[in-house]
Amino acid sequence: MKKIVIVLCFVLLLTTTLPFYTNAQNIENANVNEGEINFILDSPELSIYQYKKDDILYETHESVEKIDEKEIININVYRIDGENKSLVDNGTITISEITTDLIEVESENGETLLIDTSNPNGSLITPRAAYGGSYIADVRYRVFSNGSAEAIMSGQNPYYKNTKKNNSNFIRFQGHADGLKSKELDLATFGIASLADDILKALKAGNLLSWTLIKKVVNGAIKIGPIGAALTLYQYGQDWLGARDYYRKI
Repeated sequence: MKKIVIVLCFVLLLTTTLPFYTNAQNIENANVNEGEINFILDSPELSIYQYKKDDILYETHESVEKIDEKEIININVYRIDGENKSLVDNGTITISEITTDLIEVESENGETLLIDTSNPNGSLITPRAAYGGSYIADVRYRVFSNGSAEAIMSGQNPYYKNTKKNNSNFIRFQGHADGLKSKELDLATFGIASLADDILKALKAGNLLSWTLIKKVVNGAIKIGPIGAALTLYQYGQDWLGARDYYRKI
């Protein structure tokens, strides 16, 4: 009788734990489309997620370590090739809550940035018809009737580049520039348009794009629909990084 009870308990244990394990495996091995984020794990202490960039699958691990009043985010970015996983980038970001509405972000080189979440919805600037892309991020382009084109990106050297409209790197830059403009409208709908500029300042300071940081900033700014807003803001950062990479290749 005792053996029967033990067997039944073991079967019950398997039936309750196996679905969770299977679900995690399915998420981890799921096909990821460009522009999507698949979360394997997302908690206050650890986030693991996958995304595709230029048909390459990446997996980011973000762990949070709390020391006194500061949170240190350790970020490791891996390239996934079948069953192989190789580290391609890593870094740390330190964040501190100065007040309930003010977050300080410190990069590895000691540079600091203050993000004010008390008034997250700034105004949008409408681009002139002659330019495509984003005026807020200052990532823009022009295409001329003779087949030539111009790419513009703030913070890069040079500030603008002349090219051809059929240049493959320009075409990808153009796509990311349009993606920035589209997401700015979505961020305005969420009521966090001004946070886009704060995230870009953090990236320009040399920080890695951090889902943990974005969650914290968005949660401090809005209480309704923070996950959707955070995802849009993260993808906005991805578009800026993509635009920067292809701008440098033009």
